Amino acid sequence: MSPAALTVYVEVSENAADDLRLAGLARSLLTELAGRDLAVNRATEAGPRGAESGVNMPSATLVVTCSGSPVITQMFEVLRDWLRRREDRRITLRVNRSTFELSSTSATQKYVVAREWLEAKRPLDR
Repeated sequence: MSPAALTVYVEVSENAADDLRLAGLARSLLTELAGRDLAVNRATEAGPRGAESGVNMPSATLVVTCSGSPVITQMFEVLRDWLRRREDRRITLRVNRSTFELSSTSATQKYVVAREWLEAKRPLDR
């Protein structure tokens, strides 16, 4: 039996970044995540099929589908490395109505806690 998939919304931000800069940051992170063979797409304004209605997705939001612990670990390795490249970067992870924020300064300290938080959000195997 394969593990149930978890949909994680990843919103990138950077101090004083305009929409164009944020779109570029999201594009670079998407490329890095996809380079690890992770299932990642840009979120659309309407949200993915089955999403809560009325959810407004910023242009700097990605959708990552995590199918198990190894995928979650890979995703966090990419996020941690991406955050470390600039001091003023932040990532907000959202699963359902729950959020977790990582910054360039907290990525290393919160790495294990954030992974455990995400693991706890994962649906049980069916």
